[in-house]
Amino acid sequence: MTKTKLISWEHFNYNFGDKHSPRWWGRKVAAKISDAVVVLSKADYDVWKAAVKHKERLKQIYNFPCFDLEKPRFDVECKTVLAVGRLEEQKGFDYLLDIWKLIENDKDFNEWKLQVVGSGSLKQQLRDKENNLGLKRVKWLPFTEHIEECYKNASIYVMSSRFEGFALVLLEAKAFGLPIVSFDIKNGPNEIVQNGVNGYIVPPFDISMFAESLKVLMKNDKLRAHFTEDSQRNMYQFSKDKIVANWIQLLEELTE
Repeated sequence: MTKTKLISWEHFNYNFGDKHSPRWWGRKVAAKISDAVVVLSKADYDVWKAAVKHKERLKQIYNFPCFDLEKPRFDVECKTVLAVGRLEEQKGFDYLLDIWKLIENDKDFNEWKLQVVGSGSLKQQLRDKENNLGLKRVKWLPFTEHIEECYKNASIYVMSSRFEGFALVLLEAKAFGLPIVSFDIKNGPNEIVQNGVNGYIVPPFDISMFAESLKVLMKNDKLRAHFTEDSQRNMYQFSKDKIVANWIQLLEELTE
């Protein structure tokens, strides 16, 4: 008998994919034959636990950000809102353009600009929507290996995704001290952002509420500075040392 252990690692969430799709069947098989199934968020762990028979094989381990923690810096003169991600339907940049239209319609925020960093199949469709909405202060940048410079030169991070496996970009934003506004989607944001402490979590796809939450941060320098100071709260649980230790513990348990 082989001593090899099998670990299956979920990188989206249990509900991603239609019932009886290859992904759906893959999860069923993984739960049956794997020695451990690792999921990314506590919310997804609960869904897996309710759906599979071999619950004792489930483990929840977060991902960690690719960047070391930067000392949070607040620059009152910085007026850039940042969003990063693939230009695909999942990331919800169509929602973000509708949100930004509400910002540009308000003359109190004429100094602010939106910067979107990413590449993908919806690039032209999104640019067409930008033009149709008459937006003037959106800057598009292609994917870059030096994304840390974008984080360093922004003052607020926004995420308008329809769903995530785990919203790693929010951890990256926190690592650089950025206040965050995000839809409360499945899965990740409400485990990363503390609502009213270092960001705002908005009901999914509520464009008006998202825009209003963003405006609150944009017009209140003191609040934005306070959110920056608290941006790295609860980051230890997402630290590289903590995550590596969790993986080592899992491997040791499987080899006992």
